[in-house]
Amino acid sequence: MITNGRYYVELGIFRRTSLKDHIKIIPGLSKDFQWIKFEKQFFCLQNDIYLCAAYVPLANSSYTKKLDFDIIDQIEKDIVSYKSKGDILFCGDLNARTSTEEDYIAQDSSRYLPLFESYKPDNQIRFRKNCDETLDSRGKEIIDLCISNQMRVVNGRCMGDLLGHFTCFNTHGQSTVDYLIANERLFNQILYFRVSEFVSTFSDCHCKISWEILAKYQITETQSNNLHAAPVNFRWTEDSPLKFQQALLSPDNQQKISSFLINDSDCSSEDINKKAQDLCDIFLSAAKISLVTPKKNKKGSRPRKKWFDSDLFKMRKNVISLGKIYSRYPKDPVIKGRYYKYFRIYNKCRKVKYKQFINSMLQKT
Repeated sequence: MITNGRYYVELGIFRRTSLKDHIKIIPGLSKDFQWIKFEKQFFCLQNDIYLCAAYVPLANSSYTKKLDFDIIDQIEKDIVSYKSKGDILFCGDLNARTSTEEDYIAQDSSRYLPLFESYKPDNQIRFRKNCDETLDSRGKEIIDLCISNQMRVVNGRCMGDLLGHFTCFNTHGQSTVDYLIANERLFNQILYFRVSEFVSTFSDCHCKISWEILAKYQITETQSNNLHAAPVNFRWTEDSPLKFQQALLSPDNQQKISSFLINDSDCSSEDINKKAQDLCDIFLSAAKISLVTPKKNKKGSRPRKKWFDSDLFKMRKNVISLGKIYSRYPKDPVIKGRYYKYFRIYNKCRKVKYKQFINSMLQKT
């Protein structure tokens, strides 16, 4: 979303059609976070999983100041409500820097002090590593949320990210602000957690985070609908009308047209469908003779925009390559300077090429 020339984050959630009935979107009042429920029966889990995907704006931003509620407090209220029903996952861009602050009560035990029967001591888990050594006010709020609800930060603790890599890169430096947080019961079911390399064409400053949870499911074969295959695409040019008419005059198509006109059938739905199919076959037969089909793109490739020439394509590849090197050596000032210098040149060149293309199109009209 763009407002007043600035970009703002909105959540996007995608579900496979085959899993749609078992991954339910829970209605909410805030557009900054969304709760999703994963059914335990379908995924063979011990408990239902309630996942909160969130974008938490900066604590001192104008957007946050306009809100009549605190986003972290509201999420914590939901966690308290859902944790009695199942396991909790909390993920997203939290704009919080937590350093290596402990998110559990160290040496917590019920051996020596009389405690309530409902009190469960914190498990003493692996020490969390983090390349980002800064702790800010929002980070303290996240740590307090974890301690209060027995939830643990997965970053820097799980296979795939044992060093706690940076998740955000910009001109001011690097930081870890994107997290996956899980409750203690679910923490041991997370097989791996990974922070991908920084790709500037994927996000302006964030790295993709991904994880895998121990679960299994089986999709049963449903009765397929009687759908017709998608029609063949043809390219229509200036001489296509004449060629198409000539194709209709071919002996084979003339015989089909004659039988179509002579055949006198009832007005039942089956007969109407058959007549419509026969007419489509005539047009398709003529098109195959006279028209040209567009070339198919290679699997996984997208058609390149007309103004995005080979020079821009090469520059884009170099930007991606430099971004990956920058994510591996984030504290090297030479690599950082080289990346952002080249990125500015690429952006400037891309805007110039686009303006030139628009101007050329306007001149043609």
